[in-house]
Amino acid sequence: MAKRSRAVVDEPAPQAAETFRELGDFFAALADPSRLGMLALLQRHGEMCVCEIQRVLGVTQSRASRHLQTLRRAGLVQDRRVGAWVHYRIADRPGPRQRRVLDLLPALTDAAAVADIDRKLAAWRRGKGADPCPVPKRSTKKGASR
Repeated sequence: MAKRSRAVVDEPAPQAAETFRELGDFFAALADPSRLGMLALLQRHGEMCVCEIQRVLGVTQSRASRHLQTLRRAGLVQDRRVGAWVHYRIADRPGPRQRRVLDLLPALTDAAAVADIDRKLAAWRRGKGADPCPVPKRSTKKGASR
């Protein structure tokens, strides 16, 4: 009796592996409450400065920036620099996968949670007036590095 050759099935084909890795990275970008809150804010309020996002969601500036970079790499948001600050908005031309998630997200988001972040944003903007972003302070000490 002749032995039948068995194909190696332990590893996916290289193209499939890359596709699944990309898909895993994409879903990992969505698997964080802060990032989902950021997407909800940007979908409802358009372009926002990192300083606004951090204040409303109660995260540090570095954490907000890191999360927004993750969303940018996932193709969900885009950024632009304005002086010392970076502003983010939902991507102008999201890919098909990103578009589906962005279309679905509002239906999956709890209305009370969205109303809460809307109230926080409105209160923060009222308190800050026309210029919501504070100018970063530079050290004035002699010999301080920049």
